[in-house]
Amino acid sequence: MTKLHLIVIVAGLTMAGCPKKSGGTSTPTGGGGDTAAKPLANNMADAPKHAVGSTLDLKPACNQDEYMVLDVAEGTPFTIDAKPSEGCMHVTVMKDNGSSNDMPNLEVCADAVKPPMEAVGQATRTLVSFREVGACKGISATVSFK
Repeated sequence: MTKLHLIVIVAGLTMAGCPKKSGGTSTPTGGGGDTAAKPLANNMADAPKHAVGSTLDLKPACNQDEYMVLDVAEGTPFTIDAKPSEGCMHVTVMKDNGSSNDMPNLEVCADAVKPPMEAVGQATRTLVSFREVGACKGISATVSFK
């Protein structure tokens, strides 16, 4: 096979993989998979913001923290009421720098009723982390902020 034949074959294969560009206009459809915002992020930098008064349906990760930011003014009291469907989950309120020293935290299990956790808004931002703990079952949970 000559080099010219090889170039023609490679060029043909390359063009076969690329759709022809039309001169028409297209309308964005929003396709491309799940576009709904996720309630939690796996790192603090990407933590989505949620308001006091909201209720979230979560699937906390197994023994790994996932994060959100609660939109609450510094010094403003709020509560977090977490109810896992089964098993147990851990909830922690953190300072902007991720420190949880002297901050409220609570382990909540489906088979034990606990009162909502009380906390206050932090300077800059209030981070909240969630994780499933123990023998992980892929739980879901409803979490309300008041």
